[in-house]
Amino acid sequence: MTPLQDAVDFFCCDLNERVTIELWGRIPTRFGNWNYCWNDVLIEDKVAPTCVAPWEIRVDCDDKRLAIIEDKVASAAIFGDVTITSGSDCANLGYGLLGY
Repeated sequence: MTPLQDAVDFFCCDLNERVTIELWGRIPTRFGNWNYCWNDVLIEDKVAPTCVAPWEIRVDCDDKRLAIIEDKVASAAIFGDVTITSGSDCANLGYGLLGY
């Protein structure tokens, strides 16, 4: 259990997990009455990634370079690499042609 805090921080390791959040309140009287409520929340990363495609190229169906299309590093070296500029900070987006 986490100590009571003024704010709740979430991290990438919390993504797609259900987390129980409690809200505690105290009535400022001499009796010091406390009460609390809780809720289970699902942490989601809803920020869509922004990607920039590599330079414009034309590839014919019989191009021999297509043999290495499944190799992320080799295909990115030949065809260019997709650049992810923002968003989806917690997702494993991968790199290479067409986001492989």
